Amino acid sequence: MRRPPLGTTFSFSLNTPSAVLLRFTQIVAGRRLGRRCLAQSPRDRRHRRCTLTLTRGTLTFTAAHAGRNRVAFQGALSRTWKLAPGRYTLMITAANSSGTSPPQRISFAIVHG
Repeated sequence: MRRPPLGTTFSFSLNTPSAVLLRFTQIVAGRRLGRRCLAQSPRDRRHRRCTLTLTRGTLTFTAAHAGRNRVAFQGALSRTWKLAPGRYTLMITAANSSGTSPPQRISFAIVHG
């Protein structure tokens, strides 16, 4: 029996060679404490709910080339750190001597670890 492929490939195009930052964020439930939204804990479960956007990790490519670039991704941000199952937003930003691009967003889910 064939196993389904693991991971995905993120593709992006650049006009000029650039450094590219991939930032993985996740929206999680929190509790409002004063004006701040904090991660949930047993002590603050009676406080009003809010949502937090947490950065779960980043990958940086310092020499992405002009044209189409592809990044194979299987959930690993380092040798020891993998994203847990859940819904994420990937924000891709390119920077070179001319400036920084506005972030491009891609939503995706990891269904098992």
